[in-house]
Amino acid sequence: MARNTERDRQQREERRKQIMDAARYVFTKRGVAATKISDIAAQAGLSHGNVYNYFESKEQLLVTLVVQGQHGYSSILQEMHRQPGDSIHKLRWLLVTFLNLGQVDSNYWIVLQAQATDVLPQAMKAEITANMMANRRLLIDLVEEGQKEGTIAIWDAEELTTIFITAFHNLALWEIRGFGKPAITVVEPILKLLRP
Repeated sequence: MARNTERDRQQREERRKQIMDAARYVFTKRGVAATKISDIAAQAGLSHGNVYNYFESKEQLLVTLVVQGQHGYSSILQEMHRQPGDSIHKLRWLLVTFLNLGQVDSNYWIVLQAQATDVLPQAMKAEITANMMANRRLLIDLVEEGQKEGTIAIWDAEELTTIFITAFHNLALWEIRGFGKPAITVVEPILKLLRP
């Protein structure tokens, strides 16, 4: 009997997602350095060996999560640039979109851990940093555009963007730190940091 290759591919993708979701949860709760493949397998309800059929190591799984998160964030930033209105409207769209997404907190926390621990080799950390800087550049470009429009304060654009990123990204850590989920009302005070 011929195998259904499309069904097999879908099942493989579902299992891979199951493992990645389990890894995201365990990396967030236990920390990247302390997590073992057996912890991820247990969370996914799979055998230790089954995880290795999809990922050759914890490091490969970590890199997959980080790269997926960074590319997803990059897509959101590119979509932000396509939004109608001035730069403040585009940044408002970004903040609201960010607050409405699920798993933002764990994705951001995992990226921070990947950058800060010795789990990954320096070359991979450098790639993560390069992706981060490319995403930061998308925000700097929008801040510069807003400065030309007069909707964003005149200040060093890179520094102003970094202040915005610090406030914006750390919303993702509120729940992890015990502050609860940020409400949509935080959007306006963050945007106020940028206004002339």
